[in-house]
Amino acid sequence: MTANFSQGYALLIGVGADLPITVIDANAIKTILTDPNRAAYPLNQVELLIEEGATRKSILNAFDRLIVKIQKSPNSTVIVY
Repeated sequence: MTANFSQGYALLIGVGADLPITVIDANAIKTILTDPNRAAYPLNQVELLIEEGATRKSILNAFDRLIVKIQKSPNSTVIVY
């Protein structure tokens, strides 16, 4: 059994519309990050916002949530895509 990378956080955004590849990429990165045999990020520490869910408000709110988590764990790493 592989241990989780408990200090890893990610915010992945795929806007879709004229940039459909961004949704595909964001989903692929989430798959890699949460794979226990690869990056092993805990699923609840990887936030995915895609298409209609990637609004300005939802993105800003996601950044706020991420900041709170990082403040509690200052040695964490963060990926924003």
